[in-house]
Amino acid sequence: MPFVFFYEVLTKILYWDFDIRDIVRWIGVFCFTRIVVDFYFLCMDVFVTRGNYLTTYGEVGTWAIVTGAEGEMGKEFAKQLAAKGYNIFLISSLQSPTTALTDELSASFPDVKTKSVVVDYRNISKDDLNNLKAELGGLNISMLINAMQAPLNNTPCAFWENPNEEDLDELVTKTCLATLKLTRTIIPLMIPHKRGLILTIGDISASIPTPRLAAFSASHSFLQSWSTALGSELKPHKIYVQLVLGLHAHSGLSEALIPSPQEFVETALKKVGRNGGSQYTGWTSCPYWVHAILLWVWENVPTWNGEFGVDLVRWYMGNSGVGGVASRGKQSGIEKDRFVELDSEES
Repeated sequence: MPFVFFYEVLTKILYWDFDIRDIVRWIGVFCFTRIVVDFYFLCMDVFVTRGNYLTTYGEVGTWAIVTGAEGEMGKEFAKQLAAKGYNIFLISSLQSPTTALTDELSASFPDVKTKSVVVDYRNISKDDLNNLKAELGGLNISMLINAMQAPLNNTPCAFWENPNEEDLDELVTKTCLATLKLTRTIIPLMIPHKRGLILTIGDISASIPTPRLAAFSASHSFLQSWSTALGSELKPHKIYVQLVLGLHAHSGLSEALIPSPQEFVETALKKVGRNGGSQYTGWTSCPYWVHAILLWVWENVPTWNGEFGVDLVRWYMGNSGVGGVASRGKQSGIEKDRFVELDSEES
């Protein structure tokens, strides 16, 4: 009987009637059980259960704001949300690709309304934010998709070896500062509706510190900490916040393991509310199956997330051609990867 068992355990604790081998055995059973349970939830999140329906956060016909609309990820979010019947408001740093995307959405989804604003991510002024507020005034906003990401203009290298200091400015202003300013402007317009969704696209290096991409990794760690705190702040207002972690081609992995923007966005929208591979960080998801398993292993294998693990990543990055896919892409004249598009117009 369970009562007898717990009574015997309590008696042993009080009188310290233990064999050290029993203690070690119980600790081993506990650790193994924990890993098995966590792996079960991982498999359920990634392969079985779907996330919350988007209508939980806003009815079809409400407005979804997509930042970073000039990039492949932003474009794909806009297309897939428009296909589901949501009106699309694009925020971009480049006029020509935004106009082209607006025309494409209008032609493909005639019942969907589209609007757009061009903002210089590197220097967002108060006038820009006031103009954005004016454009958004009166709209029933249900979603905000933060898809802005600074591109990696150089192959991965040691932090002090980056030849272009402007890359650091762009990394901080576009990935971090612009995301904060735009989100801070839009949140007050969502709160009165007492529901909503904020998705921010991040990188798996937020959870796996990545040598040779130290600044890039740090910028996404910032997004992770911010998203988790913001998620708690907005919970009373029924606005759900989620950082969606992915893995881009600069990791040096085979391209077969890197999803196309279409695959990644489809998975992200299907798994809203699920943690996937990010089992231990609130308001964070790693939904794509390859990335989810990689992150789960990193967080659960002893010592991997310490100095040994980071040194292993450094060794791998250094022995995969200093960036692997990225360096091979540049040698063959390819200036884009499949996760973060390098905008030649912007540079």
